[in-house]
Amino acid sequence: MADAEEVEINHHTRASEVVSVFRAVTGGQNRYMGTAWAALFDAEISSDEYYFALGAISRSLAALHDEIENSSLRHASKQMYLGAAGTLQNYVEVTKLQVLTTDELKKEADSFRLLTLLDDVLKPNANRDMPKATLKAWTASVDKLIESATDAIDDATLRAFVIRQLHHLRWAIGNYQFIGIDGISRAYGSMAAEVARSQNMEGGQTDSARSWFQKAKKPIVAIGVAIAASSAVVEQADKLIEHGGNIYEAITHHGGDAEDPEEAKSEVRK
Repeated sequence: MADAEEVEINHHTRASEVVSVFRAVTGGQNRYMGTAWAALFDAEISSDEYYFALGAISRSLAALHDEIENSSLRHASKQMYLGAAGTLQNYVEVTKLQVLTTDELKKEADSFRLLTLLDDVLKPNANRDMPKATLKAWTASVDKLIESATDAIDDATLRAFVIRQLHHLRWAIGNYQFIGIDGISRAYGSMAAEVARSQNMEGGQTDSARSWFQKAKKPIVAIGVAIAASSAVVEQADKLIEHGGNIYEAITHHGGDAEDPEEAKSEVRK
């Protein structure tokens, strides 16, 4: 199992980030790529988290493709770098995960070298390297929600469902190095929507369950605001922060007592 906190990813540019992630997955003994990615992401093969993370890597490669295409490089140079990115794309293709190996990936030295050279061409990433203290604060907030749900929700099916959603967000935060703030944002949106929807599941209308959903709203909103505020690459951040602060109310139709964005951000830091 890989510890995401121990893996150092170079977030300077999209190219250096991609190269760092692919180099990280080649660590250790020779394995099929599917097994290697699962170990790096600390996820079971074919699980939601497994495909979620692979999707994040694929999106990052697609973004790199666009950055190369939109760069000032000459056409011939663009084709060379695009070819290198395309070579790495093979190692996240679902149909090839149990065919290609990490030893084969290690031999793609030319692709790694070419993409590393792009560090001098592409624009630096904007605030991609999140402080560890921030990630730990988010994890602690989710842990408290998991603990309270375990104690408060009586219906076993509902309890397992809610905790599963929270664990998904916890996993995403722990894998920030690989999936980025975009991945955490997607995981948060999914969690918030599913937890809100679960209020209508069997067992969601008991006094203890209702009480938990009401109390959980504040920390869930606070986490959403903090994640939105950290998305520095997103335009119109103020609107995003406002939306993040109200997403849970919007889903549950419980408006009127939404957190002030600044108050919610301070709450999640506690």
